[in-house]
Amino acid sequence: MSAAPTEHLFRLPGGIRLPSFKAQSATGLIHPAQIPEVLVVPLRQHAGAAAKACVAVGDTVQTGQLIGVANGVFSANVHAPTSGTVTAIDAHPVVDRHADRVECITISSDGQDTSSDTLSPLANPFAMPAEAVREAIGAAGIVGLGGAAFPTLAKLNQAVASGIDTLLLNGVECEPYISCDDALMRARASDILYGTRVLMHALGMRQCVIGVESDKPESWQALTEAASIDADDRLQLVRIPTVYPSGGEDQLVYLITGREVPSGGFPSDAGVLVHNVGTAASVATLALTGMPLISRIVTVTGEGVATPGNYDVRFGTRIADLVAHAGGYTAAAERLIMGGPMTGISVI
Repeated sequence: MSAAPTEHLFRLPGGIRLPSFKAQSATGLIHPAQIPEVLVVPLRQHAGAAAKACVAVGDTVQTGQLIGVANGVFSANVHAPTSGTVTAIDAHPVVDRHADRVECITISSDGQDTSSDTLSPLANPFAMPAEAVREAIGAAGIVGLGGAAFPTLAKLNQAVASGIDTLLLNGVECEPYISCDDALMRARASDILYGTRVLMHALGMRQCVIGVESDKPESWQALTEAASIDADDRLQLVRIPTVYPSGGEDQLVYLITGREVPSGGFPSDAGVLVHNVGTAASVATLALTGMPLISRIVTVTGEGVATPGNYDVRFGTRIADLVAHAGGYTAAAERLIMGGPMTGISVI
């Protein structure tokens, strides 16, 4: 893997330098969040149509078991985040930009976290047909973990149909306070690179550029060291200037390739596919263990929480349970924001 300094990039007009406020959480550690007694799992935890429940109240489920089937091309499968019993299937308010009520599957945990016996790793994904790898990624319910949660299978298939020539892996994370991608890159650099190679095989692609913001030297070093173990000249690591919004999808495409995404269009219209580093790591988890997407790293931070940090959180965990695990609120708590201060939404 080669590395390039910032002077080889195209220059974006505008942008601002923001205080990062990341020091509280950006320790490089990922803490496993406690699995709560009750998980409320949305059937629409992704962009597109909600999945359809394939379990019933009273059913016993195991960790990683399919509980919601994708409803059409632009949807995603949903899996049980832990083992237990389905106690309800009904609508709950879910934090998104519309504050909709979404049908959810409530699981009462049995405390065992027993994995489904149907799970199996992809023995050699690089020997599989590319289409089969894409289908496995879709079956695992993997979605984009950069924020938009687009179903990954739909993005991969659309990219193949569009004939894109470049894969960009986004490790920029320019939003203040948030440091979950930074923690992931430090802790699981080799998994990210392995998942990237699986994605490249699924796309039939010969090159990938990995963008890391210049204020993340530990992530840069971790990726560089991981790449040195298994050299792959198809991968290029690029340092991105710490200027907001360099991590925006369209901005990142221009910075690295000089191509402009058309107004109202997608990166694929410029011959590029963008994935978050968390998505690549989830693909690696699938390939190496067979576990579908049932959790993600969440940054819990700010003056209003007692123990800021990055937590590996099972889907369906309620905000109150996660905050309690992070030590609870402090006297300085005034507002709860889901997402960063620039693009997030106020929940309370």
